[in-house]
Amino acid sequence: MQENSGNVLDLVKNEYFVHWIVAPTEESTHFWTQWISNHPDRKRDVDVARQLIRSTHYSLDEKMPEKDYYMVLENIVDRSQQRKKKSGVHYLVTWKAVGIAASLLLAMFLGVWVSQSVSPAEEQVVVAEPQLMIKQNPRGQKSTIMLPDGTKVILNSESSISYLSNFTGNERLVELTGEAFFDVVRDPAKPFVVKTKSLMTTALGTSFNVDAYPDGKEEITLVTGKVRVNSHIESDQSTLLEPGEIAALEFGALNKKLGSSLNHIKWKDGFIVFQKTPFQEGIMELERWYGVTIDVKNLSANEEPTFTAHIENDNLANVLETLGYAMRFDFRIEGKKVLINFK
Repeated sequence: MQENSGNVLDLVKNEYFVHWIVAPTEESTHFWTQWISNHPDRKRDVDVARQLIRSTHYSLDEKMPEKDYYMVLENIVDRSQQRKKKSGVHYLVTWKAVGIAASLLLAMFLGVWVSQSVSPAEEQVVVAEPQLMIKQNPRGQKSTIMLPDGTKVILNSESSISYLSNFTGNERLVELTGEAFFDVVRDPAKPFVVKTKSLMTTALGTSFNVDAYPDGKEEITLVTGKVRVNSHIESDQSTLLEPGEIAALEFGALNKKLGSSLNHIKWKDGFIVFQKTPFQEGIMELERWYGVTIDVKNLSANEEPTFTAHIENDNLANVLETLGYAMRFDFRIEGKKVLINFK
């Protein structure tokens, strides 16, 4: 099938496409790889445009009226198509004369310097295979991650996410261990899916928190929009969440409830909020938050205390001092290890 010269010209005149061919970056490679994947009928146009650009020298020294430039360039591209058709050989080095003429013209218009030759090994655009991306945080560290579609993820400590570099397929799939807050870019044609150990959370464009640490229950809290939560362990369990609602998997059952507050997701803004939190559960949260290991001595096995606290950008010593006064324990901090001793 013969390429459409107008389509080739559209690419050659696209400064972002030219910059990708001349000086690719991680961001531009992600964008154009996804673009080619979404427009498979344009791959041949991309091949032709790429060879034309790579066989050309660019500079800023001269200028030519755009009207004249495009008219002559159209003739060059048409001529190259005719040569390739007559030869019956696809993308061989028949570009030499075309490249010489094009170099004189494109040097007058485009503002990048490149000097590369075309070889038979470079006949096709090499579309990068999707790469598995893994982002993870140790204890005491949080991070903000931008996904390929522009979705923003705030990843909590001792958590990890994985996803394909260009979100191939019919959905944008992210796998999560731990906790993360997602602010999802809307795309009705390609749902955004978060997979945890037992649940699948599906959204189009919305914001929600997923808490799925291995040592605790799985819980999804919706802030804006709508999401559907499914159990991929028990296929008949599914629920649709409205803002302010929480879906929790407890003892194998998927339940929905209305959250009394959203304090439990303020971690993304730098706050820890405990509300009648069992002591051992709170200790695990402090370990993740401050990146320490806490050993507790002499805690009553019969009755576990609970505590309420609102912590904002405070150091661990101050936090433990306040809790120790209220709950009657002493503590000692030695590097990354903490000893708590109830009186």
